Amino acid sequence: MMSIARSVELFNQAYRLSWPHISDNQDRKPDVAKLLGDAIQRRIRVGETDPVKVAAEAVTELQQRYRD
Repeated sequence: MMSIARSVELFNQAYRLSWPHISDNQDRKPDVAKLLGDAIQRRIRVGETDPVKVAAEAVTELQQRYRD
C-alpha cells in the first residue's frame, strides 16, 4: 500500500501533467476539474504509480466522456 504522502504527490504530479492536455472546450465545462481529479484518484486506488501513465489514462477517459 502506498503512503498518503506518496499518493498526494502522485496525484499532484498527474494533475499537473494532464491539465494542459484538456482541450479548451472541456476546460469550459464546470465539472471538468472534478472529473479529472476523480479519474486520477481511480488510477491511484488500483495501484498505478507512474504519474505519466496516470495522467494519460485520465485525459483519455475525459476525452471519451465528452465525445459521447
